[in-house]
This record gives sequence, C-alpha cells and structure tokens, in this order.
Amino acid sequence: MSIKLNMEEIEDLASDVTADELRDFLAADGLDVPFDPEFKERLRAQLWSLVRDRFGGGSR
Repeated sequence: MSIKLNMEEIEDLASDVTADELRDFLAADGLDVPFDPEFKERLRAQLWSLVRDRFGGGSR
C-alpha cells in the first residue's frame, strides 16, 4: 500500500513543526540510542492502527 499526501496535508504537517524541531529530530538519527522493545511494539501497533483507520486495509 502506498500512502499519498496532497499538498494541503503536507503544508498542515509542516506548519506543526519548527525548523529547530526538525533539525533536532534529524540529528538524533546519528545517535546510538538503545530502544525499548516493548515501546517499539506499542508504537508499531499504534502507527499501524492510524494507517489502517485512515486508509483502510485488513489486519496483519
């Protein structure tokens, strides 16, 4: 499934994030930070639920 955003949706998302917040977020990619597997699974489930609710689709 591909997710397509229209320009209005992209502009709405962009208006919620400052340049400093984006810079901090992107800088964190270079950090070696341990992750919590339980958090990762909860996040995966929440994100999948958001996508499924918005774009339809079956369960995994």
